[in-house]
Amino acid sequence: MSEEEYCLTFFGKQVEYCLNSTCHFYVIKPGTSGLPIANGCGILLKLFDNYYCLSNAHVLGDEKIGQNFLITGDRKKITLGGHVFFNRINSETSRRYDRIDIAAMKLTQETVETLKIVGYNFLNISDLRLNHSLVANDVVFIAGYPGNWSKISKSQRLIIDKPFIGRSIPYTGDLSKLGLDLSYHHAIIYSRNILVDSKTKENKTGPKPHGISGSGIWLVSGGESTSTYKHELIGIFSEYIENRAVVAGIRIELFLDFLSQTP
Repeated sequence: MSEEEYCLTFFGKQVEYCLNSTCHFYVIKPGTSGLPIANGCGILLKLFDNYYCLSNAHVLGDEKIGQNFLITGDRKKITLGGHVFFNRINSETSRRYDRIDIAAMKLTQETVETLKIVGYNFLNISDLRLNHSLVANDVVFIAGYPGNWSKISKSQRLIIDKPFIGRSIPYTGDLSKLGLDLSYHHAIIYSRNILVDSKTKENKTGPKPHGISGSGIWLVSGGESTSTYKHELIGIFSEYIENRAVVAGIRIELFLDFLSQTP
């Protein structure tokens, strides 16, 4: 049993709920013969009477505005309709050095209905854990779609998405030494070369997390059995600091503050 299968079994339908609220985006880039290229992820959220897709500016914003689309299991292409809001940087700054990498699309009702029909669900405010400070014994996990795990079958004209679900622990070091700020970020450990398969206890190599940007960082809390565990979204994956084996995410409350300032 792989780590992904173990998580789906151990955490049950809660993890499926997390995955079903996670979009996997593709774009068509010049010079790729029209083949889709994995571009990142997004989290679907209903807030009061509005519906949003939360992600990073380097996924939904900048030159990617209007280019992202989803591909369903029956090969349908869905382009999200709505208005994109994202934090802007000046022309002399590279987005890769942006530590507040926020974007949100306010979705049209037509897009919302289309997403629901094909099986996506929208998180509610009760699915979020706001203002949480991670401590050493917290259990967290990331659930998303690594770019190098997306396979394209040209003969069958089919894209095979494989999700990655990985449990982890908080990074408890000094965030400022990573260029991060506790007021803005969560940080968790992700050392892809020393992952352990939950069933076999053997070491395995995890995926490069490129393409998971915009997916959720979830806190596992409560309960003494799988049926009473709760998974709460605490942040949105924003970057992988490879030389420190750390994944950084933007706190979910920053997204809510951001949305409160949008029309």
